[in-house]
Amino acid sequence: MSGEDGNPFLITPPPGLLPPPRENPDEPSTNTVGGDSATRRISPPREPIATRPPTAKGIPFVAPAVPSGAPPAPGPAVDNDETRIVPARVAPAQAWRLVLPDGDSVPVVTAVFVGRNPIRVDGDIDGELLAVADTTKSVSKTHAVIEVIDGRLWVTDLNSTNGVFVTAEGQDDVQASPMQRTPVTPGSDIELGEFVIQVEQG
Repeated sequence: MSGEDGNPFLITPPPGLLPPPRENPDEPSTNTVGGDSATRRISPPREPIATRPPTAKGIPFVAPAVPSGAPPAPGPAVDNDETRIVPARVAPAQAWRLVLPDGDSVPVVTAVFVGRNPIRVDGDIDGELLAVADTTKSVSKTHAVIEVIDGRLWVTDLNSTNGVFVTAEGQDDVQASPMQRTPVTPGSDIELGEFVIQVEQG
């Protein structure tokens, strides 16, 4: 069947297949069956501007890749209610000093051998030598040794002629037994014959 214009290749559609009349005749038709021969393409719907990823100079936005092995982002601090125990502080040992009658002060670090002309009589004690000026000669050449052991002060009579006495404030005199350690408290006096040494700490 040929069309009305005499074109043998134009087929007139049967009744009922023609599209309904357009309300606006100026609007181009989107139907390819009859009407305009050119079909208008409809672009796919665009995404809202707020949801599209940003671009710079036409380069598509690419999310940065997270390197493998990267540490996770820090999270909020968690208090497990456990208190860490720190090592107990140890107060430093206060230094001991021997104050001589002339006012000189001699520190006692480990041990001090005291006498008019002292020597180290005990090979196990590597102490200092303190020669005192005793005009009365009541002090033996090596009269006593004064030591610091575990922070405490001790005096030992080294078989002296006139002995060793320890006098603490408010207490009676204590005579040191020969070759035995006797404790000495801060503020005490150590009497070597007639030679008196005051003991201080701090």
